[in-house]
Amino acid sequence: MSKPLTIEEILAHPAFPTVLEFHTPDRQGNAPVAIDRAGGPMAIAYEVHGTGPVHLVPWLTHIARRIEMIRPKPLVERLEAAKANIFSPEWLLAPDELGEFPTNGDRFVAEDLWRMEKLQAPVYAGTLLQGLAVSWHYFGPERLKVLGEKIPDILVATGTKDALIEHKHSDVIVQGIMGGVQKRVFDGVGHCLQFEAVNEYHQMLEEFWKRAVERHQKVSA
Repeated sequence: MSKPLTIEEILAHPAFPTVLEFHTPDRQGNAPVAIDRAGGPMAIAYEVHGTGPVHLVPWLTHIARRIEMIRPKPLVERLEAAKANIFSPEWLLAPDELGEFPTNGDRFVAEDLWRMEKLQAPVYAGTLLQGLAVSWHYFGPERLKVLGEKIPDILVATGTKDALIEHKHSDVIVQGIMGGVQKRVFDGVGHCLQFEAVNEYHQMLEEFWKRAVERHQKVSA
């Protein structure tokens, strides 16, 4: 197993200048979104990149994590905290899937450093408000039931090693929505499913859109 690079080593790495590329969606479809509202379904552009007693993360632990995310901290500490929050330890220490850096974790740090250098930093107040909204957002059983009644195609995906949202929350969502909700659990994967399980994630989305479009076409026929 490779040893993670330091920030200095990542900045000096020959692959760092081209670590990120900007991609625009290259496929467009008439997705069955907002069918029951005026103007629906929306034509959207999408990109293929790549209730009951439940044991959940204690509320105070959840709040502490959110506070820790926005607490000002030294660069190295901030990068390490970000890695731990959104990726599984196994994926971070595994060899870089693109073969340019020693580990996947090194690539993530390189991408974050590239963004800091090339892009304008987000407004701190916006980040704070977003964290507060996520932490105190509540979607009760009644609203979940209405959601399931109004929207025929819903996909719930979660990773069992998600450190930001306890993966068992997905059970509550699915039970509340009922109807035709589809659920996919990625074993051993963290918060960023599209990074750690890129091929499976792409396949899941393509299959979901295909089923949704086919169902909508049958209903409209």
